[in-house]
Amino acid sequence: MLAQGDAERRGVLRQSIAKDDFAVIETNNAVMAVQLAAQKQPDMTIISTRLELQSALHLCKKLKQHRITKDIPVIVCEDSPQTAAQQKAFRKTGIDAYVRYPAEPEQVLPVVHNLAESLALQRRNSSLRQNITDYVEQLRAVNASTTRFVPAEFLKLLGKSNLSDLRHGDWKRIRLAILFADIRGFTALSETMTPEENFRFINSYLSRMGPIIRKHRGFIDKYIGDGIMALFPRSARNALDAAIAMQKEMLMYNRHRAKCGYAAVRIGIGIHFGDTIIGTIGENERIEVTVISDTVNVASRLEALTKRYGAGILVSGALLSEVPETKKYQARYTDRVRARGKQTPVDIFEILNGLPPDELSMKLHNRSVLQKALKAYLAANPVAAEGLLLKLCEKLPTDKAALVLHNKIQQFIALPAESRGDTVETLYE
Repeated sequence: MLAQGDAERRGVLRQSIAKDDFAVIETNNAVMAVQLAAQKQPDMTIISTRLELQSALHLCKKLKQHRITKDIPVIVCEDSPQTAAQQKAFRKTGIDAYVRYPAEPEQVLPVVHNLAESLALQRRNSSLRQNITDYVEQLRAVNASTTRFVPAEFLKLLGKSNLSDLRHGDWKRIRLAILFADIRGFTALSETMTPEENFRFINSYLSRMGPIIRKHRGFIDKYIGDGIMALFPRSARNALDAAIAMQKEMLMYNRHRAKCGYAAVRIGIGIHFGDTIIGTIGENERIEVTVISDTVNVASRLEALTKRYGAGILVSGALLSEVPETKKYQARYTDRVRARGKQTPVDIFEILNGLPPDELSMKLHNRSVLQKALKAYLAANPVAAEGLLLKLCEKLPTDKAALVLHNKIQQFIALPAESRGDTVETLYE
């Protein structure tokens, strides 16, 4: 924009500027200059010290103070010599350039070109900064998204800061608690639902379980259909508290399902604690971060055994030994078994916290007798064990753990004395 009170000088300057492919908006007064600058948003404004209606100094102040026009570069050209004080007053308004008298086109044009180049550079830099900002935001979004597939905790355990640092074959040994959870009877349940209903149900269930695991400082390693495998690297107690909270959440979830006319859903949870190897497996084109160890196998086996013993939560003796505040938990010694191919047996405890009130009361009532009978059986005294369980099984046949032990005692007694061997059952499945 060109603001010049002298029409002849304005025309000469306009023609000179237009030769360099600049579009020119012009006016002879300060009031119109303010309006044009706000409406047209020119790339720059050239102001002559000779203007009509208001002074050039007043125009400079207005342009540099208004929120819409304050960033538009301003060049002031002397139409007549100005005193040092007048020149200083113009510069104090924040103008970008000052051309002294006589301010002929050959003096003004280089300043115009310099400001135009500077403005173009600023725009390129601004665009570049915006592109960088957008790219950084995209990277953040991608990184946030990838943590839903490879947990950030996994990377921390491996000493990696991001996915790009992972290499095929990376591994580390660590002691932690492993939790497996699975919906009881899911196959039969899923047969009553359409595929869409299946997905909605699974996601509804998992959306309740995931936050509980994270709240107790664990993270989900993987989903296995309707099953969950979660790791708790900080504390065995975290895993135990998470399992109890998951069972309590299921009580609330089932109350909601009952109101909707749906059947109750039960889950089984198994937890073990021990040494594990975490790392990457696969090949160069496809790798996966996972945990491999006997600890994983035992935790998975404990989860599967919850069906056999009618339990909500089964944990190993190794896990309970890592929990200092055992009095906080209602644990029931349930069995001692040995996995096929293993020499060391596993003591199994049922955690009663989180059960429905009626089931909790029944199992607490049976706890003392069941544990005495189990210890008698493991000490190769089946007759004493059977005597303890006989009345219990007749009175409360719904306690699966008691029935399992009763059946084992009867099978043991039925064997010839020389064939009985170890009372610890070996699991072949």
